[in-house]
Amino acid sequence: MKKVLALSMALAMILVLGVVLMHCGSSESMKACTTDTCGAKVCGIYQENGKDCYCGTNKGDCTSGLICNTAGACVEPCCNQQAGFIDVEGITLAVDQTPVSVAVAPISPMDALMNPNPTKLADLESGADGKFGPTACFDTTQVQLGLVVLADDKGWDGTGGNFFPTGTGVDGWTTDMSTHNCIDGAKVFVVPNTMVAGMAAVPGFDATNKGFAMGFVVDAAGQPIAGAKVVKKSDGANVALYPNATFTDFGVTGTSATGIYVITDLPSSPYTITVDAAGHTFNDHQAGLKGGFCFFLIIQANE
Repeated sequence: MKKVLALSMALAMILVLGVVLMHCGSSESMKACTTDTCGAKVCGIYQENGKDCYCGTNKGDCTSGLICNTAGACVEPCCNQQAGFIDVEGITLAVDQTPVSVAVAPISPMDALMNPNPTKLADLESGADGKFGPTACFDTTQVQLGLVVLADDKGWDGTGGNFFPTGTGVDGWTTDMSTHNCIDGAKVFVVPNTMVAGMAAVPGFDATNKGFAMGFVVDAAGQPIAGAKVVKKSDGANVALYPNATFTDFGVTGTSATGIYVITDLPSSPYTITVDAAGHTFNDHQAGLKGGFCFFLIIQANE
């Protein structure tokens, strides 16, 4: 499971790409580049069995920043072919991990935290099985920290409809473009509005004006950890609430067997958090809240 920053702002995540593909044969008899003629190649000019592989019938057919795909067609740059360009594929899940069909869009973590209407780097929908992507290739060269994937009702109805706008951190990276990689198998969560309504009586909970963060604390194998606490890094003070397995009691002193935590308020943003759980160590994360949004973070223990 990939390191996922809570956009609870840690939402910080990743991406990359770069180069060309082809046609095979002599200049007199070009053949479409297939696995039979060129082998299983992915973008580039190659020598295969003494033959040149090109995109189109001549070298340089692709213009205006386009590259070749494996069928020999000129397309937009994609994963690992041009630095900073990536795509994302995965599955959308409700909090109970049931697949749901919703609208999906990768967004910048900083944009997600600061902008009421963050720019969608790509825009698509998941199917009835929750699966989506890969997205169209998109540019992350100006996207800092990592990547968040936003999910909501199809049509992007904000806080209305069946689901509350939820951003899940799916990867994190440095400023080095080589750390921006395509993301496969992303788990993107979306919180049902029935759950949001059920939390309205929780002290300090104000989804409309303050937003909230939630997620799972899991071990290195991805299994929920009971009894964990999400705490302030500087002094170990608790910053979360811990519902029981049925969400009927928020007075639990640590995560239940589900590993779920909820953050309803933070004194400042971003805010450095970590997890206190016996027998486990965790990396630090940056947390933040925004009205009308849920930031979802799976906090995974180190190996």
